[in-house]
Formats: sequence, C-alpha cells, structure tokens
Amino acid sequence: TSTTTTTTTATSMIAITQQPQSLILPCETTNFALNIEVNTWLVEGGGVQAYTTCPISSPTDYSIEQLSTSIPFNLIPTLSCAEAIPIEFMFRVKDKCGNEKLTPALLVLWSPQSYDLEPSDRLCVLGTVGQTSRTCSCPANCVSCLDAHSEVCTRCRDGFYNFNGECFDSCPSGTVDSQFTLTNEGRSCFPPHDCNEGTMPKGTYCSCDGLNAVPGPGCKHCNATVPITICLDTTTTTIISTTTTSTTTTTTSTTTSTTTTTTTSTTTTS
Repeated sequence: TSTTTTTTTATSMIAITQQPQSLILPCETTNFALNIEVNTWLVEGGGVQAYTTCPISSPTDYSIEQLSTSIPFNLIPTLSCAEAIPIEFMFRVKDKCGNEKLTPALLVLWSPQSYDLEPSDRLCVLGTVGQTSRTCSCPANCVSCLDAHSEVCTRCRDGFYNFNGECFDSCPSGTVDSQFTLTNEGRSCFPPHDCNEGTMPKGTYCSCDGLNAVPGPGCKHCNATVPITICLDTTTTTIISTTTTSTTTTTTSTTTSTTTTTTTSTTTTS
C-alpha cells in the first residue's frame, strides 16, 4: 500500500491598478526643500495604486519606495530654468509576501522660457522633431511640446496661455499673464513674482512692460501681482483714478507724499 501526498502551494501576486500621475510645477518658483506638494507626491509614488493577493495582508496593504531618479534630488534646486526639464523617478510597490512591481513617474519643471521655437531634438515643433524629418504631435492648441512627453506643452497657439505645460483660454486664478513675443503666441501664466531688469528667480526671462507694470512703459523692476503689477523703480509717478476717488502718489528716492481727494455731488430736481 502506498500513499501519495500532494501539496499545493498558493502563489500570490501584486498588480498596478493605477499608474502614477505626472507632477508639473513652475521651475522658477519651486523650492523643493519646502514644497509640500512635491514631498506628498514622492511619498505617494505619484499616486500609484496597487492590488495584492498576498494571504497575510489585505488587498491594499503595500509599501511604496523611491528607488532612483534621473537627476539627483539635491541637485534639482541648482538647475537652470532655461527650458522645461522632465525628471524621471522610479518607485517600487511591494507587499508583505515580497511581491513587487517597479513603476516610473515624471516630475516636470516647467519653464516659460521654453516657448522658444528654435529647433531642438527635445522639442516637437509644428509636427516635426528638431531638425529631423521625424513626425510628432502635440495636444490641442499647442504649437510645441516635449518630444518624449508630449503631454507637456511648451508653447501654446495664438490667444492661449501656457501654465504648467497646459494651454488655457485665460490664466488660472491667482496667476499673472505675461507675453514675451510680438504675437499672441508665447503667452504664459506665473505665480506672483519679482521681475528685476528682465530676470525672474533662477534666471528666467521676464518683462515689466509685458506685465503692464504701473507706471509704464520703461519699468525695469516690478512686483508682478494680481490684478495689478507695481513698478518698483527708484523714481516713479503713479496716477490711479476711479469714478469717485482720485489718488495721486509721487515717489522720489528720499521723499514720499500721498494725497487722496474724494468728491461727492448730489443734484436734486423739484
């Protein structure tokens, strides 16, 4: 008499149910050491979600670990903002049974300077990559985009505004619109910022005249805010009027005077 014992070993697995989402941020205004949005994105693996059949844990019990990045994280704050910079991160999703999956995610430092239409092997411009004959495509209302990541627009069509790599009919609330070209192409939106002699933080180009700084034209140093950009040059003269209030402000390098006059008139007809 013989006895045969068959042992069946159950296997488990882990699967990605939602791929990570790209995070796009303005390059010139991003402080990565303090940016809560960046840190949250990293901890969550770009929003990746998974499902595991590991018998010693629940289906959604897994860890997310950042393995690598195409640019060392400590060097990111030193990068120039001369063009949009895609940075790839690799994340590992792992369950308690040791099953794991690797998944990439993209952090893009968007730059308003990247509206330039000069041929580049990194850009898809009007359906062609750089100076090659290779065809490519960009999203609707987008003239040029990153070749490797076409969802990131670098310059929008006439009349649209670029913000964080997307084209909008108008700038999102809380941002400032700037136009750096003689046509309506190349318009971009920024968070409030300081523009001094044509340069924003981290070397990005700006224009106080393009921001319609008050007073103007010819302003060299301005504080770009919503809804009005104020010129910060040493000597300025500003006149702002409404239907009921007239305000005149004269500023020199040593003295400041402000006069406000309000006039109300009432006419009664009998």
